[in-house]
Amino acid sequence: VQLNYKNKLEKASALAKVWNKRDLTIYGRVTLLKSFLLSQFVYLVVPLPRPDKSVIKAINTLLYNFMWGGGRDKVKREIVNLPKDSGGLGMIEFNSFVISQKVKLLTKI
Repeated sequence: VQLNYKNKLEKASALAKVWNKRDLTIYGRVTLLKSFLLSQFVYLVVPLPRPDKSVIKAINTLLYNFMWGGGRDKVKREIVNLPKDSGGLGMIEFNSFVISQKVKLLTKI
């Protein structure tokens, strides 16, 4: 199971490197993360067991590093994760994403 996540993480990391070369705004980066990078993990998250904490941490690190252009976090993650109308950027934390996908699957059963 962890090997599946590791392979997908490497692929997403390569995609992030390609997109990191572009001069995107923070809003553009968040949109790209939500629509392009997180979608890489949907097909793993739904059928497979929840990944280990180390995998979740590695994926979160990839996402937030991409969002800030490879540097340190400039705003606390709790604030960045808030909806836009509450002063955040609407960013998705990967652990919450995994849980939401599992719950969504349960509602279809």
